[in-house]
Amino acid sequence: MKKMTKLTISLLFILAAFISCNSQEKNIELAKRAQLPVYKDARNVKYYSPNRDAIKAISYNVKISYPAKDIINFYNEEMTHLGYQPFVEDYYKYADRNWQHYIDGTAKGDPEVSQYNSDWTDEKHTKRATLLLKIYTYKNKSPNVDDFQEDLKVVFQVGPFLILPPPQKGKGNGKI
Repeated sequence: MKKMTKLTISLLFILAAFISCNSQEKNIELAKRAQLPVYKDARNVKYYSPNRDAIKAISYNVKISYPAKDIINFYNEEMTHLGYQPFVEDYYKYADRNWQHYIDGTAKGDPEVSQYNSDWTDEKHTKRATLLLKIYTYKNKSPNVDDFQEDLKVVFQVGPFLILPPPQKGKGNGKI
């Protein structure tokens, strides 16, 4: 009976791994069909199309050290190849294609977050692509947060072109 239980548990783990791998491969294939570039070492790839295909997005993790120049270069090259050009509103130029740093007081362990954002638009200004990279760093390491070190979170989406509104002053603490 114990052998049967061990065999059953082993088979369940193998099946879960197979389903997870198959799901990742399916998500990567959906992303490729939607012309959403996926970096070569991506893990936990998830494909989203929340708005009847008007918006297509992927998210995944990749082990890469800050400042993640390889993945930034990858997306710049892929977007150029797809006919997109860099785009940003004048009032957001301070943050465009630059790493921003802040403390996330809403997350367990108050991690320091390094965040990179860049946008592109197609030639006709009908589509806008956005890349968001985040690395969480914890000063006080604990067993449940160690795996976040140098684990880059990637979100990439393509949707209809739109102009983002300017930042609002005077809301909350008066800072932008």
